[in-house]
Amino acid sequence: MYNFGTKAETLEFLYNTIDARVSFNSFIPRDLPPDIAEKLVNYYLERLAANTREPR
Repeated sequence: MYNFGTKAETLEFLYNTIDARVSFNSFIPRDLPPDIAEKLVNYYLERLAANTREPR
């Protein structure tokens, strides 16, 4: 596990971290075929990664 500093800083990091795959899956209609849903979420994740900058 990474050392983020103090316990408070570690908790802040953990609470501010979002599981993007879970978040994107929440927007997918239930009746969408699973293979299409997976492709769509993977596309969203690729776009997110391509448009994310490193923290300073």
